[in-house]
Amino acid sequence: MTGVYAAKPWLALYGEGQPASITPEHDTLLAVFEATLAATPDAVAIRYFDGTLTFADLDTASDALALGLLEGGFSAGDRMGLYVQNDPAFVIGLLGAWKAGGSAVAINPMNKSAELTYLLTDSGATALLCLDELYTSVAAGVLPETSVTTVVTCSGLDHQTRADPRLFEGTTKTTPEGTVDLAGLVERYAGQQPPPVQLSGSDVGVLTYTSGTTGRPKGAMNTHSTMVFNAYTYREWMHLGPDDVVLGVAPLFHITGLIGHVAIAMLVGCPLVIAHRFQPDVVLEAIREHRPTFTVGAIAVFIALGNAAGAVREDFASLRAVYSGGAPIAPAVTDQLEEKLGVYVHNIYGLTETNSPSHGVPMGVKAPVDENSGALSVGVPVYDTVVRVLGEDGEEVPVGEVGSSPPPVRRWCRATGSGPRPPRSPSPAASCAPGTSASWTPRAGSSWSTARRT
Repeated sequence: MTGVYAAKPWLALYGEGQPASITPEHDTLLAVFEATLAATPDAVAIRYFDGTLTFADLDTASDALALGLLEGGFSAGDRMGLYVQNDPAFVIGLLGAWKAGGSAVAINPMNKSAELTYLLTDSGATALLCLDELYTSVAAGVLPETSVTTVVTCSGLDHQTRADPRLFEGTTKTTPEGTVDLAGLVERYAGQQPPPVQLSGSDVGVLTYTSGTTGRPKGAMNTHSTMVFNAYTYREWMHLGPDDVVLGVAPLFHITGLIGHVAIAMLVGCPLVIAHRFQPDVVLEAIREHRPTFTVGAIAVFIALGNAAGAVREDFASLRAVYSGGAPIAPAVTDQLEEKLGVYVHNIYGLTETNSPSHGVPMGVKAPVDENSGALSVGVPVYDTVVRVLGEDGEEVPVGEVGSSPPPVRRWCRATGSGPRPPRSPSPAASCAPGTSASWTPRAGSSWSTARRT
């Protein structure tokens, strides 16, 4: 690396006290969880409507799930699909899969038969944690075409008593024939623990699938070390700690929800507020009730919250750090949201393949406007990330020139490509290939970047 890139000029734009590089203390997200559990077992880990789960509760439930999986034939290296909404079961499922020596496959609960069949067969999943209603309406009809032999069901009504009719009208908890109830496993294995497992940072923790905009969805194989690194990135970049409260507005199956909600809350030992699925009025009430301090989500979420019936600026007064990614944002939108919410929405950028953020606007800084698109910059490269702007010949271009393609980004860790794993490996995401489309024109020498990592 030569020239302007070797000097990393973006470091000068980092916030006061921000490190240029970070070194995580843990290799796996399971180790992160266990450290938080040991330090604060009775701290609230999840707030779900009127229900709460402590880190000790998550430990007990995930132990039981792991034991149930092992009893059903799940073994080290196997994969379990998570086909649920933003429910406590998603977090329990992650931990349970890891404690059983395997990994999780994050599945969009909006997926129907064809999509679910593809993801389960492509990933080679042998187990499935599924909402009871999704099992009945979708999963039961496709599982014979897959390798899934163990199905654990749960309900959005679990861990709460409110049963808000705006989300749960007509919903009843069931345990379909051929499935095992997650709550029943917790009762059955009360006080028992699964055998210790040896996970490493290079092990795949979660398969997250791309949206499929350029073809069939591809599985990004997110290693534990990558997820841990990005959780630490959120902690340092947003100055998060145990006194914070994370509002989970992004889908947990999405890389933003996985890292920017679940992983960071595990790391700092703070509550994660979730509400099954996004309904503006319901989430607004959750904000009023639980007073979150940090969130990250699509810009449409914040527009919807600002426009929710009865929403006033004071409702959002607890929020001190708000980030948004996934789509270009016009300055007029952030101005309007700042007026409505009372907090500036910072931009953040990353991909499914890159396991969340590669760029972010520093806290307390307003992003400049890209002169070509009129959209706000996605920010500067985060820790241990390098951006270069290249010409058509693949060489670095001088300061001030426009590159021929989106600039490559190199980073200390990232999602891996495909790897051998019977019965088959998932279709690999192009996590190592430069040139994926970006939203703005790269210009050499500009510290405010729109690049992606390769």
